[in-house]
Amino acid sequence: MIKDQVVTVQDWHVEQLSKTMQKEDVDSVWALGHLTPQVALERSVALSNKSFTWLHEGDVGCIWGYESENPLSYVAYPWLLASPLVHKSPRYFLRGCRQFTSLLLDRHHMLTNVIDARHTRSLKWIQFCGAKLFPATEMGPEGLPFIRHEIRR
Repeated sequence: MIKDQVVTVQDWHVEQLSKTMQKEDVDSVWALGHLTPQVALERSVALSNKSFTWLHEGDVGCIWGYESENPLSYVAYPWLLASPLVHKSPRYFLRGCRQFTSLLLDRHHMLTNVIDARHTRSLKWIQFCGAKLFPATEMGPEGLPFIRHEIRR
């Protein structure tokens, strides 16, 4: 079995990650829109221009993708939802994130989205990918703080 591989998202990936998603991501998708992991993943994949799964020893480590108006759009909106497996192979995960960021910046001038302010590990990760963070803004049904991030060419 291949230890780590990136593949196109399949239905069973969404099903598995919806059951194994790390608590911080579960809390974040609930805070942003009162979404369950299953619904958040299904919507994110459906709205994405492209989405991918990282498999670690055959199990879903994370699913990510991006949305943009068109392939030549100035802005893209990347997203990522993960299981605790991302912490078992952090070098592979972080290297892959940087590569994906670089590929997106070849097409788009700016990448942006929001991260739950309580999710400090994700904030550190996105800064590692080169993001600038902005002051928190209240979002979602409960008005919890989310931090917009931006990566430019």
